[in-house]
Amino acid sequence: MTAPASTTAAPPRRFLPAIAPHWLLLLPSALILIGLFGFPLAWLAQFSVTPPGQQPAFLGPMTGENYTRFLGDVFYLERILWTTVRLSLLSCFFAVLIGYPLAFFVAQTQNQKFKAILIAAIVCPLWLNTVIRVFGIMLLLFDNGPVVGLAQYIGLPALQLLYNETGVVIGLTYLAIPFFVIAMIGVIEQIDQRQVEAAYSLGASGPYVFRRVIFPATLPGVVSGFVLIFCISIASFAIPQLLGGGKVPMLGMLIYRTANVSGNVAFASAMSFILLGATLISLAVVTLALNRAAGGR
Repeated sequence: MTAPASTTAAPPRRFLPAIAPHWLLLLPSALILIGLFGFPLAWLAQFSVTPPGQQPAFLGPMTGENYTRFLGDVFYLERILWTTVRLSLLSCFFAVLIGYPLAFFVAQTQNQKFKAILIAAIVCPLWLNTVIRVFGIMLLLFDNGPVVGLAQYIGLPALQLLYNETGVVIGLTYLAIPFFVIAMIGVIEQIDQRQVEAAYSLGASGPYVFRRVIFPATLPGVVSGFVLIFCISIASFAIPQLLGGGKVPMLGMLIYRTANVSGNVAFASAMSFILLGATLISLAVVTLALNRAAGGR
């Protein structure tokens, strides 16, 4: 009499030998990050604490003078840092306000060919250099350009859209919208349509369904997209230089000028880390506020 066959499933085959743990798969990317990001960042940190007038050296003399110079000056804090954070947050708000409906429309488009055309139209501007796109915006916003002309035609007062904060916000918003839309399309496509249909079948109105079902489901994508475009906006220097005419002081532009024009690399390095800290703090505050808002729904 033969023994019954074992019902125990065979263990799955491992693609890596037993002596090679799975974390080794992270080793190549970790080495690349350390080499291309970690070491340069550490060297930049060394630059930032180098005493003025001295060359940076590994474990050489260090000072916090570059940081205290910035943080102890009201001009740098209010005129530079606050303007940078404020305009970046404002442009990201408008980018979310414009990009979310656009991403929703693209994600809900059933015709796949038309959907591909829409995505291509959104992505195509990213193929151009940022400076070229900014010059295109300048042509639209000039005093005798089509935007100002249309405003005057419909009876609005004369608009000044260049070389001020308005132009910078417009440029940063334009720069951020494609990134936010691309980040949101996949998130919106993953919405469980059964929940939406159930809400409608129970008599919920469209605004109520959006507020209680759709937006909470996409909130993680909104937060991720906001983080992405905020990091792009707050570090921008070409847009404040061109659309602001150098009259709108933003920290990215000041860092560029300090390092490349004034040659004060140590102070520019310190400002870079201050910008990094301001970015992280701003993102933490915004993320916490959005999560609390979602929890209160």
